[in-house]
Amino acid sequence: AMFPAVYINSSALPSLRSYVTSSILLLLCSVILAAHYSVTSLESLSNKTLTSYNEDHKLQMVRFVLTDIFTIMVQLPMCVVILVNFFLCLLCALGKLVQKLVFGEFRVSEQQHVKVTLSNFVFYKFIFIFGVMNVQTVDEGLLWFSWLSVIGFLTLFAKLCKYRFEYLSFSPTIPQRSHVRLLGLLFTILVLSCCTQVAAIYIAFPAGWNTVGFLSSEWLLLSLLTLYVIVRYVIHLVDLRKPDKWEKRDVYVYYVELVFELTTSVIEFLHHIHMLIWGNMFFSMASIIISMQLRYFFIKMQRTIEKHNNYLRVVKQIEKYPYVSPEDLKEESEDCAICWDKLECARKLPCNHYFHSSCLRSWLEQDPSCPICRKSLDNVGKPDSSSQPGLDDGANSGLGIMFNNTLFPNTQGDHITRNHSFHFNGLRYVSWLPSFSVEVTHTQLARPNNQQVNNNSLLDNMVRQVQEMFPDMPAQTVRDDLRNTRSVEVTIENILEQRLIAPPAPRYVVPGHQDASGATAAATSHSKADDSPQLNGASHGVDENAKGAALTDDKAESQPLNLGGRFSKVPQEREQALRQRRDALLSNARRRYLAKQVTSCENTKQSLE
Repeated sequence: AMFPAVYINSSALPSLRSYVTSSILLLLCSVILAAHYSVTSLESLSNKTLTSYNEDHKLQMVRFVLTDIFTIMVQLPMCVVILVNFFLCLLCALGKLVQKLVFGEFRVSEQQHVKVTLSNFVFYKFIFIFGVMNVQTVDEGLLWFSWLSVIGFLTLFAKLCKYRFEYLSFSPTIPQRSHVRLLGLLFTILVLSCCTQVAAIYIAFPAGWNTVGFLSSEWLLLSLLTLYVIVRYVIHLVDLRKPDKWEKRDVYVYYVELVFELTTSVIEFLHHIHMLIWGNMFFSMASIIISMQLRYFFIKMQRTIEKHNNYLRVVKQIEKYPYVSPEDLKEESEDCAICWDKLECARKLPCNHYFHSSCLRSWLEQDPSCPICRKSLDNVGKPDSSSQPGLDDGANSGLGIMFNNTLFPNTQGDHITRNHSFHFNGLRYVSWLPSFSVEVTHTQLARPNNQQVNNNSLLDNMVRQVQEMFPDMPAQTVRDDLRNTRSVEVTIENILEQRLIAPPAPRYVVPGHQDASGATAAATSHSKADDSPQLNGASHGVDENAKGAALTDDKAESQPLNLGGRFSKVPQEREQALRQRRDALLSNARRRYLAKQVTSCENTKQSLE
């Protein structure tokens, strides 16, 4: 059954000014209502007690009235809703003020990030409050709501600072005040997060260590995010101050990202395990969502470790390449082919190409080959197992990204992996619903026959793509090269660079060609001797050979050429048809030439007589 789609028009929502005005009016109404209840309760006191109380303790009475009004507002459900709404109104007004002072107008991508961050935060914290903590009382709900609202507000602006920093880091000219404002906001978020954490621990410590652990995990994630952006910003500013290219910059950035990603994933993983065990909810919807999050963070940690191992292999590989001396760099006077900056400190590859160390490291993480000549750099110093230079053995590659095993499966393994994914787009129904995806992986035994058929069909498609550009290249040669390169682009580059050459075609000798050429040579040699007898012999020899060639051509013409009535899709058939047609044209040209020679010899003989 299909659910009806609900679309909310953002233009129908009230403006911030209208929202603030209505929230203040609702708060005043709730205060008046609570004051009315408070006055009614005070009238129940005796006039004598009230008079003495007013004469002696006026200040205490004011405090008593205000406390009584607040207590009544917390007890009335309608007033509680108004208080929560007013608190959100204050956060929205403060956020708008911070936006105008620091960010200005949000870009489209930043607006989308705000929507996604808010929807995900509200969705998961709703599950946390009512699925994990199982809040029952209003007081406890208000405490959790206040804490999570402040944390969500600070987290949202910390992520906005991160997105804005990524935008500013690629901008050529940025005013100095933009950096000052952004760094000031980051340090303010860091200080406020520490203050809220101290207050939360002081309030929640009587509730037990579990509650303190939940509060601390949220604070740690926010503090790590803020520190990460600050450190990245400092590295960027130091890089801007340096006149030359900073070779160590990418190393520092990489390790900062590695520590942040790994630490964040570990904290999130432990936080979700704590929720799953402490909540005692192994058979509920919340447990399913938390289990999905556990799987996501576990895979994220695994991929981060694999990426770091790959990075270490790349660094170890780069250390094998020597640095280029300044004299050689001055003689070459080249720029780095990756970043197009001047080469002041570079490494030399075995193919005699120069690159920056940082640029080469970034390149080799994706592709273990030279960026210019595409020579494989994975097996440097080892015997080359490939019969053709410039081909990359992706199956045994230890650097870069591995190839997809769906087209070229690992013959040593006996299992294949099938994935089924389900995607839910919450924005289609309600704008604040989150979007999530569920992926199910099945590992089954492979079927060799079906796998072979699928691989052959995919390989044939790749061969067809190459032959559309190079029809003269034999299909078997292209297929053998594709089995090694596993890429249509690399095979095309090999053909263009003449690393892949078509085998020489067999020569077809048309009968009569050799005799005709021999007759022509004989006629030429005899023409250099005496006059009349030699001409008679030459004309007689040419006449006989011409007749023989004519008979041979007549026999060849009597046999129909198998040129085909349709355009063949097989390159060999097309080449054979073109070759037969060319031989036929050459034979006709030779026959006409010999006929002209016979006619000229007869005319010369008649003129001499």
